[in-house]
Amino acid sequence: RGAEDVRPNANMNGGPFKLPTKENADAAKKKREAIARIKKWVESRIPDKHIKDPTCVVDVSEIVCGDPECAPIDTAVRIIYEGKAEGPVGTAFAFPCQAVELTREALDERMPPGSTFED
Repeated sequence: RGAEDVRPNANMNGGPFKLPTKENADAAKKKREAIARIKKWVESRIPDKHIKDPTCVVDVSEIVCGDPECAPIDTAVRIIYEGKAEGPVGTAFAFPCQAVELTREALDERMPPGSTFED
């Protein structure tokens, strides 16, 4: 049976997925590197004893926004402490740009002050 027999109204131009290209692979690599760099920047601002604590999680990701009033992609930073008696606690903040565009200066302006982290 042909595809038109299985799904007669499906538009399969280009298939259900796109094959990777060198350009897409390079962009994905730059994104991964930027996210890793941002995570290191965040971790460098958090006391070592917190970073070594397995309940402290630093997460950096890109979020796609469909709202025409905001940036199409935001870079989100989350600092979460899991396993606390009151449940996970932490903070999150975002930047209206892709990870590859985020500067350390912009991150430093939004990072919680050192006094935020309990001893």
